[in-house]
Amino acid sequence: SSGINAEYGSGGGVYYGYICLPSSLPDSKEELEELRVKVSEVGAALNLLPYTSLHEVCAVDIMGLRTSTLLVHVWKALFHETENMELLLTLRTFPMPTDYWLHDVLSKISSEIITHEEECIY
Repeated sequence: SSGINAEYGSGGGVYYGYICLPSSLPDSKEELEELRVKVSEVGAALNLLPYTSLHEVCAVDIMGLRTSTLLVHVWKALFHETENMELLLTLRTFPMPTDYWLHDVLSKISSEIITHEEECIY
């Protein structure tokens, strides 16, 4: 958290980190790994933004949704969804609309974790 505060110490820094996120994935594993770290940091840093008025809540939640979607795509490209618990724990730090978080992210990742656990049992 202290690293996040150092890099994104102001709202302007958080917004800048967010708008600098790419709209497409890089090709190399090294660039994907760098992007994974950056997206994780930006997603968590969104929590530093004001989050009291309806406009702020909507803006931060939508940014969290876009950032989480990007992280899921980066994760798929890097790990082919084999390390989902870490992904889930990272996504839990991102602000997101409640309905999206509860119904989409958790159900997808939880079902994959259960499937993986069943494969390990048999």
